[in-house]
Amino acid sequence: MANEFNESFKAPVESTQNMAALGDYAMVRQDQQLANFDRQMNANLVDAGLLPAMELNLANGDDDVIELKNPFKKDIATKAMKDSGVKATETLNDDGTKSITAETKNGVRVTVSEGSERIMPSGNKVKIDESVMIEPNGQIRQKDKDGKVWVDAKGREVVRKNDDGSVTIDTGDGGFVKVDSQGVKKISAIRSRDGKTFEEIDTDSPLGNLRPPQIPVRK
Repeated sequence: MANEFNESFKAPVESTQNMAALGDYAMVRQDQQLANFDRQMNANLVDAGLLPAMELNLANGDDDVIELKNPFKKDIATKAMKDSGVKATETLNDDGTKSITAETKNGVRVTVSEGSERIMPSGNKVKIDESVMIEPNGQIRQKDKDGKVWVDAKGREVVRKNDDGSVTIDTGDGGFVKVDSQGVKKISAIRSRDGKTFEEIDTDSPLGNLRPPQIPVRK
């Protein structure tokens, strides 16, 4: 009798366990299907140019490594910049504007962000101008009260905020880059005899006002 009771009791228990296991399997299978669907949707959006590419790198083993690259931040440094030890990135902000950041090998970082327009809860439209953020990292200091010129420990001008909103930076290897809300580019500049200041050279017109006038061609 006891054996019959045990057998009759075990049957529903095993059935319940099997149903639970089957339910777990169904949930896992559903999760996998949803994950595959999400991956396909993301791939389609990336291919269509509607979503930046995002890389996920997983390493198996005791020392698991998860590397998640910011899909809204990309490297825009050219080979010439990297050879000078300059890092350059473009970041997409929450409001759809861009921020361009350049960082020299000594750790000085400059970020120029695009301006934008926002509608306040009151319905008023507010215009936000471009902004410049300079992170000296203990390597440079302001020369003037307005923070338009920054110098190194020797008093040499190394960062200059220009009237057009761009920023010119000495890369530390004799070169210069200019940062604005559209990107970063290498430029040409020469230092004064005492080395304290520098002057940018317009490569389209390197002689400036001394460039001889164009001589019209007779037809």
